[in-house]
Amino acid sequence: MEIAQSIFRVKKLSFHEFREHNYANFQNIKDIRICPTTLQCSIFGRSRDTGREREKQQYRQKEKQAPCKEPNIQEEMIHLCCGKKKKKKKKKKKKKKKKKKKKKKKKKKKKKKKKKKKKTEYSNSSLSLYFSISLLLSLQPFR
Repeated sequence: MEIAQSIFRVKKLSFHEFREHNYANFQNIKDIRICPTTLQCSIFGRSRDTGREREKQQYRQKEKQAPCKEPNIQEEMIHLCCGKKKKKKKKKKKKKKKKKKKKKKKKKKKKKKKKKKKKTEYSNSSLSLYFSISLLLSLQPFR
């Protein structure tokens, strides 16, 4: 959880104001409590504030530049009517161990040598034999 997200804004309203109130300023309403004695309502939530967004961006930039241990922040939720405080301890995130990626050794591909096709070479005697047979066959028709 980021520091900017852990800050809660508290709004104090009377019961009638609470009914007519426009919640456009609040992003997520975490809790709404009505005090039974004074009938005042306390809204716990995060408000949309440009200043807060700037703080978030600055915090993120710092986090990217130099990763350091997060400060131990306790969130305080104050019930404005009764003055009661409710403390929430921040949960520590377990850091995941980064697995070292094993570098795969690149295997060198062996280039296959193309075998040259040998042209059939006929000796002079075999060539002469071939031609003589072909001539004989052409001259004499089959019976």
